Amino acid sequence: MKITNLIREQEKLRESLSLKNGFEKLELIGGTDCAFDEEDIYCAFIIFSLPESRVIEVKTFQEKINFPYIPGFLSYREKGAYLKVYEKLEYQPDVILFDGQGISHPRGLGLASHLGILLDKPTVGCAKTKLVGKYEMPDKKRGSYSPLIYRGEIVGYVLRTQESVAPVFVSPGHKISLATAKEIVLKTALKYRIPEPLRIAHTISQSLKRRGER
Repeated sequence: MKITNLIREQEKLRESLSLKNGFEKLELIGGTDCAFDEEDIYCAFIIFSLPESRVIEVKTFQEKINFPYIPGFLSYREKGAYLKVYEKLEYQPDVILFDGQGISHPRGLGLASHLGILLDKPTVGCAKTKLVGKYEMPDKKRGSYSPLIYRGEIVGYVLRTQESVAPVFVSPGHKISLATAKEIVLKTALKYRIPEPLRIAHTISQSLKRRGER
C-alpha cells in the first residue's frame, strides 16, 4: 500500500477518535507489547486486576512480519498481531495500555489511537520516547508532569512515574481523556518507570522472541 493511501486512511480514522472517557469501571487493565526478530512478531497481552495489582490472564500470539518498519506507521506493522491476540482473551479489559503513542502523532493517530478505534475500546499510549511536540522537563518528584504541546495543542503529558527516574510520554488513544490517561499510567506504575501491565507484557514478548530465536 502506498504511503499516501496510508496517510489518507489515518486521517479518515482520526475522525472517529473520542477523548471522552468510555468506561464505567476501572478494574481490568490490559497491557500489550510486541517484540520482533528478522522474520516474526511476538505479541503478549495481559490482563491486570485492580486494586489487587495482579495478573489474571496472559495470552500470546506469533506471526510472520508482513509490513516494514516505517516511522509514523507503526500500527500497520503491529495491528494484525494485536487484533489476533485480543481475540484469544477470556476477560475483557476496561482500558488497554500500549507501548507507543496515542494522539501524540504527526496525524493524531498513533498505535494506541489506531487500535482503540479498531477494537472500539478505551486505550492509552505510554511511550519511552517522544515522537512529536515540545515540553518542559517535569520536577523529579513522582507524579510530576508537564504538557506535551504539538501544533499549539496539548496532545499528552510528560509524566514522572518514579522519583528521579526518566519520565514517560503519555497520550490518550481513544475513548479516554488526557487527564484520565495520565492518572491510569501513574496508578499502574507501581515500582518501576513503566506501568506494570506494560512491563510484564514486554517481559513476556521478549521471552517469546528469545525462545523463537533458538
